[in-house]
Amino acid sequence: VPMIEKELNKGEGEKRRNYCLCSSKTIVSAVAAFTILSLFFFFFTYADFNPFTQETCAIVSSDISPPKNISPSNRDSEAHVVYAADQNQLRAMRASIISLLTNTKSPHHIHLHLMLVHPTKESDIISPTLRQWILSKGANLHFHSYDKKDVMQYMNPHIMRQRLNNPDNFVRFILAEKLPHDVGGCLWLDADTIVNGDVLPFFRERIEAA
Repeated sequence: VPMIEKELNKGEGEKRRNYCLCSSKTIVSAVAAFTILSLFFFFFTYADFNPFTQETCAIVSSDISPPKNISPSNRDSEAHVVYAADQNQLRAMRASIISLLTNTKSPHHIHLHLMLVHPTKESDIISPTLRQWILSKGANLHFHSYDKKDVMQYMNPHIMRQRLNNPDNFVRFILAEKLPHDVGGCLWLDADTIVNGDVLPFFRERIEAA
């Protein structure tokens, strides 16, 4: 009997030891995961470290030379994509543009139209590095200016949240007036839209169905 009790006590001690080791490993793993997530949040929020900021566009595409062997685009195969963003949405819009051109098989058929509310300048929206990256993809870049009074009739003065009552949210209603007359149709993308596929087939289907 004493031998049996001794073995049982030994087994219980081993279980407690294993449990303590497992608990310690779990705590260490949780602390490590929390630390990594905290650093990740810090860099993206405060350190301006974002894979889609203007500073990293050159990393996304280290070859800035113009694309070769691109034939003149057929007007029927072109896609006109429109963006509008204020200073608070610039990061999101840059990420959207990069995802759009990266996932499009023929980016030289893409026309990017950026709507700028007066007195916003082109350099306020697109940095020289990002502009060069866009052009290196063969895409076409256009800027169009509009005034806040152009969209006042569509804005609701009773909306208290400034973000929802931003002029950039309503410029879509005046695109027919602001875009060139030879643009038969366009695709409006919100600044925070990430494109995960080729937008050209989608655009053509919608234009043909219109």
